Amino acid sequence: MSIDLLLAADTTFVSCQNDIVRSGTLAKIGANAFVVLTVIKSYADFGTGKAYPGMRKIAQLTGFSPATVLRAIQVLIEHKLLKVIHKHSGTRGQTYIACEQLSIKNEEKLVSTIVLDYVPQKLRERVQKIKSALQSPDENIRKIFMEVEIIPTLEFIFDEKTKKFRKKIEIPKDKEGENKEQKPKKLVRAAKSKTPFRASLEEVYKKAAE
Repeated sequence: MSIDLLLAADTTFVSCQNDIVRSGTLAKIGANAFVVLTVIKSYADFGTGKAYPGMRKIAQLTGFSPATVLRAIQVLIEHKLLKVIHKHSGTRGQTYIACEQLSIKNEEKLVSTIVLDYVPQKLRERVQKIKSALQSPDENIRKIFMEVEIIPTLEFIFDEKTKKFRKKIEIPKDKEGENKEQKPKKLVRAAKSKTPFRASLEEVYKKAAE
């Protein structure tokens, strides 16, 4: 006598951008936080990215203590790799959305970091749009960058209105520490002109793509 078995396998997978390793982010957050992030990603809804594994479940799957899981989540939030969109309730744990990060560079110089939600269904398309926009900038670049969070480096400022990067301008100070009266005017005029002090996304990334 034989019995037919109903076999099944979980063929889904969790993706991870190479940038989290090569940018040094993994070294900053540590292995514990990375493992917790991977577990949360494994629970992400395919269409929305929402995940709500409880602390006990994460601890069980990672082998970490609840305290270690909590610390790891705090680290992930601080580094903008995780968002808590709903606090825990009596019947369900916190609801998370994991995040991916992309380092945007001009040659080898870091200009900014782009943070986008980890939504499996849309992730590949959104990353491809960002890549295409950097290689062939057009008017659509503004729309694309309105859908993500942009973290400029200390040398650049991102103008939310124009969707352009501006290089920070240090106004020299006199011996008493006060700004000089005439130089700020000259520097302001330079920032408004088409000089290296102000570079659009198109100009910065077009050079990087060549």
